[in-house]
Order: sequence, then C-alpha cells, then structure tokens
Amino acid sequence: MSTTTDVTITATPLEPGIHEAPIGVPAAASARWARDDGSALVTEYLAHEAGTDRVLAGARVRRRPHTASAVITGAFAVEGADRERALEGIVERIVEDARALGEPLIKWEALVVDELDPAGQGFRPLAQPHHSGAGTEPHILGWVRDLVEWPRAEHPYYRQTTEFTCGGAAVLLALGAAGTSLLGPDRRANRLAELDVWRTATNMPACDPYALATAVTRLAARHGARTVEVYLDTDDPVLLEHLDDADEIALRADLQELAALDLDALGVQRHRSRLSMTDLARAVGDGAIALLLIDLTSLIDDPTPHWVTALTARGDLVLIDDPWVETSIGESWVVTHELVVRAEQLESIVTWGSGYRGVILLKP
Repeated sequence: MSTTTDVTITATPLEPGIHEAPIGVPAAASARWARDDGSALVTEYLAHEAGTDRVLAGARVRRRPHTASAVITGAFAVEGADRERALEGIVERIVEDARALGEPLIKWEALVVDELDPAGQGFRPLAQPHHSGAGTEPHILGWVRDLVEWPRAEHPYYRQTTEFTCGGAAVLLALGAAGTSLLGPDRRANRLAELDVWRTATNMPACDPYALATAVTRLAARHGARTVEVYLDTDDPVLLEHLDDADEIALRADLQELAALDLDALGVQRHRSRLSMTDLARAVGDGAIALLLIDLTSLIDDPTPHWVTALTARGDLVLIDDPWVETSIGESWVVTHELVVRAEQLESIVTWGSGYRGVILLKP
C-alpha cells in the first residue's frame, strides 16, 4: 500500500477466474473488470480517499505469463477534485511496479469512449493496427510509455484472420518490419496476401520452417534485399505429431524434403544447430527480423504450435508481434503488439514437439 497526499493506492494480485468489479467502478469500465482473464496475470489497482472506502480511480494491469509486458486496461477516474491526483497515483504505482520487475515499457489499452487521456500520464499513441479480425476493431486504441531508452521503429500490427494462418501473418509482419510492407488499407487485399503466403508454405494446415523460409525468401528477393537463414535442430520431419496415418506422415515428410531442396536451390543457409535465445536477441538487436516457432502453452495455456515475429531487441529483452489475439480471455491487439519477452523465457517458449526449435532469420 502507498499513499499520495490524501489518496491511498492498493495493488492486489488476482487469482485466475472471473472477478466481480469492486464497488465504485463505473459501469463503463466494469465489463473490463468482471471477465474471465484465462491464464493472464492480473493485478487490480485502486485509489481510495485516504481513510475511507471511497474509490477515486482504478485500473487493471494484465500480463501474459512469462513475458515482461504490462498492459493497463479498464482504467477510470471518478468525477471530483481528486480525480487527476488519484489517476496519477495509480499510474505512478504501476510504473514503480513495472520498474521493479525490470520491464522496459507499459502499454495502455483504451477505448474511443474512454474519458481519460493517457498522453497526460506520459504515454504516446501506438500506430493503429490493420483492422483484420477480433480484437483489432477501430474503437480499441493503444498507448505506450517507455521506461528505458529504446529507439525503435513501430509498424502497424496485423492479426491473422483464421486460426491456422499464423505463418502467413507472421511473414507479413516480418516484411513490414524489414521495410517492405505488403499490407494496406484494404482488408480484403490484406487477407488475400495472408492466405497467399500461407498456401505457398503450408503443410496443411501448419507451415513448417523450411516451407515458410522458402516463401519469405522469395518475397524478400522480390520486394527488398534480405538474407534468409534457417535454424532447425532436427533431421526428422516436424509438426506431424498430431498424425497417426503412416501414408499421410510420409506425404508430409516428402513435402518438407522438397522445401529443403527449394532452400538449397535458393542458396539459403540451413543450420542444423540449435540457436540459443541469447544469440537470437543479439541478432535481432543487430537488425535481423526473426520468425519463431513457439508453443503457445506458456503464454495463453493453449498447447498449439504457432509462429510469431521478433522485431527488435534491447539486451536480453526481445520485442515480439504475435499475430494471434485470444479475445475469449479479454485480449486485444494492444496485448499482442510489441510484446516483450526475455531471452531466458524464450528458451522454453521457442520449441515444439520433441523439443526441436525452428527459427527463420531475415538479416540486413
């Protein structure tokens, strides 16, 4: 507990589950307080008039497990003379807690109808995402406040439009970060671009590392100069764990072999070694863009293989765009855009199946 003049600030970590909004939370914010947050780590911040139960302001802060990204959501301040001081006290406490955890930034999810001004609390607006699916609607706004010096270029976020086209969406995000965006204001054209990348790399329905690397190599060559390298520390076919039919497994294995031959013909270096996440952070910090094959279990409790894009890094902190938004547990694009994960945590996240690791680097 901390006190700012006559305002008392409390921070309460919440257990998983659905929680009722505390008394005093305005109806406009209560829906973002009383919901199932799944596996998210949620802390409830409230500002009270000192010595009373009167709520002056509040906010919920959510984090995906194993990440270093705090997101303010459901922030409010009631009308009255103490409104600004109470809100400032809430934000100061959130910043203090984030600094203590070594987090480099805090994001703020706001709605167009919200009355609060994050800019007045030191936040700057994030680029509005491409409206590409649930959680990216135009009424959802994003703000960010950097807690460390971290110069970086920001690129509009894109959410995959199906449950299985993460590879295609991750490639579009990677090309955008590399300076060659294939995305624009036309939602239909963006979806077709996503599906086009996916269909050239899919092993039905997943995209294996070699096929996805082939697709991104050809696109990079067509739209801009980038050197592609692939790391896959197994000689066995991958992403086939869900299959039990021998003929189907053989077919998928042959398709992956063909993708490997395509990479060799394109002159792409295929590393059979395991890339450490410290080395990944170093490469991304030096200007590479990376596509990472991850296990979603650690992030949203969903045991699914998935592709994400690493955009930049600062030391061991890697900035990631995840094209999947888990709206069923209250996520929006503000959570999955500019998601920070430490290299140490990525060691267990960037893996699948028997423990193999797939990484595609787009090097400058």
